Amino acid sequence: MDQFHDRQKRDVILVVDDQPSNLKVIASVLSDKYSIRIANNGLNALKMLELSKPQLILLDVMMPEMDGFEVCREIKKNKQISDIPIIFLTAKTEVEDIMKGFDYGAVDYITKPFKAKEVMVRVKNHLDLYHSEQSLLRRDVILQALSYASELFLKKANWQDQIEDVLRNFSEALNINQVSVFQNSLSEEGALQLKLLNNYRKDTRVFDNYGSGENSKERSYHDYGFLEFLPSLEVNKPVFISTAEDTPVESFLQDMNIDSVIIIPIFVNDQF
Repeated sequence: MDQFHDRQKRDVILVVDDQPSNLKVIASVLSDKYSIRIANNGLNALKMLELSKPQLILLDVMMPEMDGFEVCREIKKNKQISDIPIIFLTAKTEVEDIMKGFDYGAVDYITKPFKAKEVMVRVKNHLDLYHSEQSLLRRDVILQALSYASELFLKKANWQDQIEDVLRNFSEALNINQVSVFQNSLSEEGALQLKLLNNYRKDTRVFDNYGSGENSKERSYHDYGFLEFLPSLEVNKPVFISTAEDTPVESFLQDMNIDSVIIIPIFVNDQF
C-alpha cells in the first residue's frame, strides 16, 4: 500500500529540547532530508501536537517544568498521536534511565553529544519501521472496509441506509478527502456505464446521494472519462490514476483539483 503514502513528501520530525544549541545541531543534521519542527519545552511540544502530527519525535529527557518522561507519558495517553515513535535524547547512560524511557513508550534513545551518522541511521530506521507498520494497518482497515461494504451491498434491504458509514470508513482508511460509490448501469443504447450513487467529501463533511432525479443528470460528468477502466474493474483489478500524465481523464481530474484516484471494484452476485 505504499502508493497511499507519498514518500516524495518529506517526513516531519518534531525535536523537543530546551537547549538552543542542541536544536541547532539536530536541525543541521536532519534538515536536508526531513522537515524539522522545534519546541523548546514539553508544554509547547504538546500544544504543537494538537495542531499537526509528525512522523517522529526526538525528545530531550532533562527539561525544566516537564521532563521528557512526562511528555512521553502524555503523548502515549492520547490515542490520536500515541503511535508516533519517540526517540529520547539524553546525556544519561545509566541502564535504569534507559529502561525507564522504554517503559514510558520510547522506541530508542540517542546519547549526547550527538554523532551525526548515528542520528541519521536511527531516525531513518525508525521512520522506515513506522511507515511499514502504518502500511499494514491501512491494509487491514481497507480490507475491513471492503468486507463491510460487500456485506451491506449483499443485504440489499439496508445497504443504502448504511452507505455513509461505508464511505467514511474508506476515507479514514485511505486518508483521502473524497469517496464515491458507482454502480453499473446501461445507457439507453445498451452500453455499460458507471452511475454515481453516493459521494462523501471529508473536507466539507457533505454526503450526497445522486441515485435518482435531477441530481443524477447534473452530476453526469462524473461518469465521463472512466469508462476506459471498466475492463480492468470487471476482472477485479483496482485502478490507480495520477494527474501526472496529460490524458483526458487526468485533465478532467486536474480541473476538479484532484491529485489522484484509486478505484476499487466491489462484486455483488458476480457483478461489480
